[in-house]
Amino acid sequence: MSQKGFSLVSAIFVIVILSLIGTYIVSISALTGASGSLAIQGVKAFYAAKSGLEWGIYKVAPSAVSGGSAPYNCPASPTTLTLTQGGLAGFSAVVTCTQSAFTEGGVTYNVFQLSSTGQFATPASADYASRQLYATVIQPGV
Repeated sequence: MSQKGFSLVSAIFVIVILSLIGTYIVSISALTGASGSLAIQGVKAFYAAKSGLEWGIYKVAPSAVSGGSAPYNCPASPTTLTLTQGGLAGFSAVVTCTQSAFTEGGVTYNVFQLSSTGQFATPASADYASRQLYATVIQPGV
């Protein structure tokens, strides 16, 4: 029997297998890079939310920095903060606040429940990232 062409078929088979493996490696590499980029966006969204939450706490908590005078009220809700500096440029923080009160032992306390959502882009975007943080501030009323 003639075995002419057998080595050509083997060579083509090996080339096809190697090209499939190469394509797989390139696609996995691209996915790894994209997921790493989204992870960084998620961390930035967390810090955007934290910035918004700190701003909200600054608005409702008495301190020497904010003037220290009472009464304190929630800022307009929701308030959107557009971040423009450093690594958070392009991110926004949407801060919401609800205020209530309770009395305990004859003292009335103000309760501020704050929520801050840090986000980048829109939900339909491929690079969308969003994180949400909450805080409760309780202070004696005046």
